[in-house]
Amino acid sequence: MESISGFTGLAVVFLVLGLLWIVLVVVALLQIARSSELSTPMKVLWVVIVFFFPIVGTLAWFVLGRRIGDPFRR
Repeated sequence: MESISGFTGLAVVFLVLGLLWIVLVVVALLQIARSSELSTPMKVLWVVIVFFFPIVGTLAWFVLGRRIGDPFRR
């Protein structure tokens, strides 16, 4: 049995990390869309943030987004 070369192994790691990141972005977008606590303007804002800044936006959603109140909702 041959071992995986360094380059191929690194490519596999990056592929797995990339797929994991895509899954996290999709989960964040689904959570935003299904959130009953957010108004439509806040949902749009979060979707724009996650779409245009996928790394920072997704991390911000999982760390802050679900806890931040909605200023548009009373």
